Amino acid sequence: MAVLWIGFGAAGFLVGRYARLDEILCACAGALVGLFGYAYVCRRFTVWRFRTKLQDKGTPLHMNLRMELTPEALVYEVQDIYHRAKWSGVSELFPNRGYWIFIAQSSPFFAPKRFFASEAEERAFVREALGHMSERARARSEAAVKFAGTA
Repeated sequence: MAVLWIGFGAAGFLVGRYARLDEILCACAGALVGLFGYAYVCRRFTVWRFRTKLQDKGTPLHMNLRMELTPEALVYEVQDIYHRAKWSGVSELFPNRGYWIFIAQSSPFFAPKRFFASEAEERAFVREALGHMSERARARSEAAVKFAGTA
């Protein structure tokens, strides 16, 4: 990331100098291009490489996920891993990049939005989850409360 940031910043500076433009402004623009280049190109490359390494080791990329909201706990199963979090331990629920994320004593539980057939089904899921959470947890889950339409 630093190489792209500095490299594009230096290139912007040189372009500014030879084009007789404000060098500092061009260097800043170049640095921004470098940061965006990292964010959109290098990060995708890194994720692709990570997934390739997992596959080479025999780890499946797609695993079965089951999430259940019981009266006592949030139950989360991914392939051979089983997690169970009592509702008293769930401190927050919020949306982020295609997921609903539960935080249970600093551990994230991801519920992919793509699993819901409709927005109404997703809203019902969030509403049910909020109904199990403590008052303090609901207060921290502003986006979820707003989405569910509950106060």
